[in-house]
Amino acid sequence: MKHENVYLRIYRILFQLTLSFMLIEWVFPTPILGDLIGLYEVFFVLHGVFFLICVWKDHACLMKRFFEIMKASRYSAIFLMAYLIMGVVTLFYALDPAYAALKYVTVIQMMVFFISFLYFVCGGETCNIRAHLSSIYLNLGITAVVISLCAVLDHFFGGCPIYFQRISPIVDYNQYSTILLVGYVCISMWLIGSQMRRFYKYLALGLSSCAIVPAVFISGSRRSCLIMLAVSVLCICACIVCEFLQYLKNKSAKKLILSVCAVAVCAACTQGCVIWLTNAMQEASIVLQEKYIDDFQEEQNEKGPDFSVDFDDAGVNGHLNESSLGDVYQTISDGSAMSKRNLIWRAAIEKIKSSDMKHILVGYGASYSSDLYDDPTNEHVRKVSGSYTAKPGMKKAHWMNTHNIFLQDMLEGGVVLLGLQLALIISLGVYTVYILLKNPIQGLTVGLLYVIVFVTLMMSSGKGMIDNKLFWLALMLQTAEVYGIKRKIHGES
Repeated sequence: MKHENVYLRIYRILFQLTLSFMLIEWVFPTPILGDLIGLYEVFFVLHGVFFLICVWKDHACLMKRFFEIMKASRYSAIFLMAYLIMGVVTLFYALDPAYAALKYVTVIQMMVFFISFLYFVCGGETCNIRAHLSSIYLNLGITAVVISLCAVLDHFFGGCPIYFQRISPIVDYNQYSTILLVGYVCISMWLIGSQMRRFYKYLALGLSSCAIVPAVFISGSRRSCLIMLAVSVLCICACIVCEFLQYLKNKSAKKLILSVCAVAVCAACTQGCVIWLTNAMQEASIVLQEKYIDDFQEEQNEKGPDFSVDFDDAGVNGHLNESSLGDVYQTISDGSAMSKRNLIWRAAIEKIKSSDMKHILVGYGASYSSDLYDDPTNEHVRKVSGSYTAKPGMKKAHWMNTHNIFLQDMLEGGVVLLGLQLALIISLGVYTVYILLKNPIQGLTVGLLYVIVFVTLMMSSGKGMIDNKLFWLALMLQTAEVYGIKRKIHGES
């Protein structure tokens, strides 16, 4: 029994590290063996080894509990399996099945991690679901704080950044800011629902907000900025409601007033950090650009006059053609922010409208949401291609996708696949409402995570819903929350 406890403790530590590096790797890749293996993969394997040891010692309990957990969320489990099976079927009539099958690497990996997650939360001799889930929310929040601080420090002190007019350590600033949003929701809701003293609660809430909110705004992601505004308002409302409920219990007007003032101070400090960081970035961008131009020109001069560059016309590697944050966010109000998305969606919609009944029913195969944009004879595709810098002939295969999960599934699997997807999403919504009614803070957390994930998937679907690790993470948290509530209702520890 002693050895089993040691293995379980090591497994829990490695699981948390794996979860952290899953997020960190997206923003700060740490390659160990080329582009194939990084620290995340190393910790994934290590945690898997100790997971198997724990399962081997406790397999009967795990299997029994696993089926209990799945039974608690039976409808989402059924629709998810049906959706996955139909997705595999679409591989058999895909134009490029090898490309389409790549997403199942993520699916298999996340299904394994799903089982490990459930064992982390519900396994072992004691099943303290609330404490284990709480540690996961805290881990995700702290990881987001670390990522945002490292990104800001890397921008100012790490040499030449990827962007001058925004702060993002990777080219895909939408992905970077989405990870920060997920972490912010987790740590904010964790703090709001915690029982710690008010002073420490609002101090931690203010510090985490000052670290993450400005980083999201300064990333230049329009969708993340809008989501962050909504999330911030909800967090403020949640704080005030919780404090008002406490007031109804203890009738202390003084504590209520102090708490409301603390929320106001947190909001003011966060706004101050946004303004300060924006100004600091704008001042630093001038220095960084000048240094970049000088270094680049010196490098070109060493190669000879034939390599000179007109910075005003061409820019250098796209750096000097960046738009300022003001110009980026101006596109939200003037409506131009969606111009490229509208062209992309129009091409997919027109293809669906012109499809015959067979393709309406079962689609064109698993890779078609990307194959469509490789067709230069399609006039709508030519408009999409023309809206980007490179010419159509210069673009490699699968350079574009529908940027919308509904259009993607309709093209790939038709009404059948889209119907299963909608059924799954509806079931997830029902279970989220169930959690919200039983445990408002946890329900709001899961609900906000799904909002972040699905807004992202409706704007940038990539290879689809099941290829998105954040979708799987939200699904894991929801499944464990539902099981914890039903277990508590039945009076189990």
